[in-house]
Amino acid sequence: IGFTRTLPKAAPTAKKPKSPGILAIDHFDYEKNELASINNAYQRKPSAATVSRLPTKDNSTQGNVLKIQYQKGAEGWCGYYTVLHPLGAGYLDASKYQYVSFKVKGGKGGELFDTGMADEVWDKKGDSLKAGPITQYLSNGVSSEWQEVVIPLRDFGSLDLKTLHAFIRDSKRM
Repeated sequence: IGFTRTLPKAAPTAKKPKSPGILAIDHFDYEKNELASINNAYQRKPSAATVSRLPTKDNSTQGNVLKIQYQKGAEGWCGYYTVLHPLGAGYLDASKYQYVSFKVKGGKGGELFDTGMADEVWDKKGDSLKAGPITQYLSNGVSSEWQEVVIPLRDFGSLDLKTLHAFIRDSKRM
């Protein structure tokens, strides 16, 4: 997961050098993300989610991958979040970035989720602004092959980019 100033040619990976135009958020190599903060699954029963970091099994991405497993019930909610600032250290100023990008690969293909972001206001509400369904950014939807997703930060609506709190992946159905 990373923020970029310009449209990325490829998603940031753990093996690429740091660029002043890219802010890497998480390579999933450690319990904490690149910003020294937390990430995990969230859920409300009867829906459920778990996350695990696994070594990649192919050459299409480097480092570890994050496996998100979920059962989205008719009630409840579930997904994944990563906090974008060290806890207690103020919010992330991402105003110089224009995009968030990440890679996705489904277990079967056809998985549905929304991508959300929370700023200081939404952090206090315990919710996020959604950019829309993943099918809005992948015309053929999630497949069983790695695909890069690039979302313009303006698609998150009235989000205050100077006070970002979290990146959210809100699961819809398997």
